[in-house]
Amino acid sequence: DTLASDFGDESTIYAHDSSTGSARPIEISVRNPDNKVLVATNQSDGVASSSEALRVGEWYHIGAVWTSASSLALYLNGELVDNDTSVADATLDANTNDHTIGLRDFGSGSFNQFLDGSVDDLRIWNRELSAAEMKRLYGLGATTKINKTLNTNPDLENGLVGHWYGASTDKTNG
Repeated sequence: DTLASDFGDESTIYAHDSSTGSARPIEISVRNPDNKVLVATNQSDGVASSSEALRVGEWYHIGAVWTSASSLALYLNGELVDNDTSVADATLDANTNDHTIGLRDFGSGSFNQFLDGSVDDLRIWNRELSAAEMKRLYGLGATTKINKTLNTNPDLENGLVGHWYGASTDKTNG
C-alpha cells in the first residue's frame, strides 16, 4: 500500500536495476504532472498506467503482474486498470543489483526521484498472481495500515520471495 503525500517531481515507488546499468527490468512510479501510476519494464519495453490520478493524502494498493505470456498488468485497489500485452521480454533480470523502495538509483550512488509518501507493504513473488489474488491482497491491506504483519492465506505465501513492510520514505530526511 502506498500513501501519497505530495508527488512533486516524478516519484519512484519501487525499482530494480538490470545487470546492464541504468536500465530497469521493472519500475513502479507516479508520473508528474498527471499523478498517474506507471509500471514499466526494460526501459519501457512494456508499459501499463492508470487512467486516474492519485490523490494526495489517500492510501492506494498498487499491484503489477509481469507474466510469462509477455504481458504487464497494473492493478489499483484490487482492480485491473491496464494491461500491456506487447511486452518484448518477460524475463526478470536475475542479478544481485539493488531493489529500491521510494527512490531510484541512477548508478554511482546517484539517488533521486524520491517518493514523498509512505510504502506500507511491498511484496515480490516468483510467480504470476491471478486477478482474484490481487483482489484478496487489496482486501487484506484495506483492514490494516503501517507496520502490521498479517497471517495471510497460504496461497499468497506460495512463491513469495521478498516482503518489506512498514517502509516509509521522506525526501526531506532522506
